Amino acid sequence: MKNLRMGVLTALAVLVVLTFSRNASTLETVPVYRVTEIGSQLIATNAGVTYSTALAVNESGDAAGMAILNGVQTPFLYTAERGPVLLPRIGIAAQAVDLTDRDVDGNILLVGTANPGTLVRREAAVLWIYSTQSGSVVDAREIGVLPGFSNSVATAVNNHWVVVGYSTNYDFAGSPAMKYDVHADLLAPFGFPVRPVDVNDFGEVTGGGFIGDLNGNFSDLGAPAGTTLSSLLAINDLGWTTGRAVTSLSDGSGRRISASVRHTGTGGWQQITANSSQDTGTDINYSGDVVGTTAANFAFRPFLYVDALDTWFLLDGLLAADFQDRFVARAEAINDIGQIAGSGTGGAVLLSPTDLPVPPPADVADTTAPTDPVATPAPAEAVDTVAPTVSILSPSPGDEVSGRIDVVFQATDNEGLAYVEINIVVDSSERVACSESLAGELSLPGSCRLNLRKIPAGSYPVNVLVSDTAGNWGSAQVTINVVALDKVAGGGCGRKRGC
Repeated sequence: MKNLRMGVLTALAVLVVLTFSRNASTLETVPVYRVTEIGSQLIATNAGVTYSTALAVNESGDAAGMAILNGVQTPFLYTAERGPVLLPRIGIAAQAVDLTDRDVDGNILLVGTANPGTLVRREAAVLWIYSTQSGSVVDAREIGVLPGFSNSVATAVNNHWVVVGYSTNYDFAGSPAMKYDVHADLLAPFGFPVRPVDVNDFGEVTGGGFIGDLNGNFSDLGAPAGTTLSSLLAINDLGWTTGRAVTSLSDGSGRRISASVRHTGTGGWQQITANSSQDTGTDINYSGDVVGTTAANFAFRPFLYVDALDTWFLLDGLLAADFQDRFVARAEAINDIGQIAGSGTGGAVLLSPTDLPVPPPADVADTTAPTDPVATPAPAEAVDTVAPTVSILSPSPGDEVSGRIDVVFQATDNEGLAYVEINIVVDSSERVACSESLAGELSLPGSCRLNLRKIPAGSYPVNVLVSDTAGNWGSAQVTINVVALDKVAGGGCGRKRGC
């Protein structure tokens, strides 16, 4: 839930009273921000971390996101008391995309998606429960999938610990919306015409151009005048939403300009910015303040829209004097007191209005405590930096092929192999044919059946990608020539012969 975070409340009546008696956002004048460089702290306390981004922030200023550790996505949580902590991957890679407020026991629920690393399971909705009292992860597990599906994605969570997302098989049409009640351990579908992307504390959800609820009711909000294809990304506890809509204008390079927009219920649609093909509102807080992306000086820049002023600002221009040498690249989330989570040149950042109290320094000793055998790097002198070696034995470069072919390869590593993927690049997009997590084998002779029946004639690169247990990657590529079936020796393919 990238908006109002009020804590886990058990009575809706209490929630209603507290919601409408809460204080307004502090953003009533032009804000000035100080910068907490979470990314630099991650790099300083975890060997192998090279980059990070914060994707969500709660009302305590706790932030969640993703770090790149030895080339692999790894989730993290930042708290002011302990700094950033890497979380278990629950697979070969993962990221945390949303989090709740702290409950009465100081627990935070985080949700995200992991890559289980198997042939049929590419994505799994996952959760983590972190205790701020003990400074440790007390639970980390998959959420599950709806019957008949193999993959799932968690997109958001509210303060009742209800997670929303969807299940999918990729090869079949339809990705039904799902909800998971963590306290009841109950996973169920609910009616929604598109994939839900956010949920508020009243159980309202949004996605596409729709707003609905967890009981299967929904309505189409349409799009702002002069635009089409609205795509909403966040909803606050008033039911206000933000996202983007496509205009009829061109940016001069054949792409249509999009507008960052918000919908304020009875107030209807409002266009905030419209400067590029990437203009988007990414989050909205209780007061209606919005963060997102626009274009300035031929570059994409993060912005803040302040509802009380009905004006938007580039975030770089709002940094305090001591932080004006910083560069903010993205703004992903905003809480009700105006703190913003995102990324800069050094990785994940948390921007806080300067009129907020400065938290005491984090207990750095605790940030280095191991949180996961996968995510905790070995001592510097023991780090494996040798990439796996990969060779493609068949097909050969320039082979004329069609139908179904076997890609035969050989991979080896000095410490142990962890993951293999085979893909073909079509129209600049990688289509994964096979992928599988491995058990640390030193040598792997393997093959993958590649289906070319729906690929037009032409030349295409085929890639074999392999990672080892230390996160090093090796690859090999061969370019094949896909030809029409009737040009292959032996004629076409029939139902009995196969292709």
